[in-house]
Amino acid sequence: MDELLLLDQTLSNLAATSGTNRLEFPLVAPDEVWVLRAITGYDDTSVASAIRVGYHNGARDVWFESSPNPAAKLAVSFRGRLTIRQGQRVVVQFEGATSGDDLYASINGYRLKLT
Repeated sequence: MDELLLLDQTLSNLAATSGTNRLEFPLVAPDEVWVLRAITGYDDTSVASAIRVGYHNGARDVWFESSPNPAAKLAVSFRGRLTIRQGQRVVVQFEGATSGDDLYASINGYRLKLT
């Protein structure tokens, strides 16, 4: 029988480097499928030149939302339904971050453990 588990995780980088920074969630395990309802990222300290939210499919990044120059503390979010599978991972990319910025990313949805 398949098992359904809540997926509610947050990542942070409290000492960003200047330029591009990525927050990457764990790879989806071989015996799981993730169904995401929201992916969110924000720079708590200053304006980034862009924030992108999406996933890496093993070969390339797929972006579902991107916002140029979002104000500090303004979240960039994907809301909907996204299913990712084994070997894929959710990513949030911050472009043009300032050294020392506090960056945050979160995901909400559920994990389906396959048996």
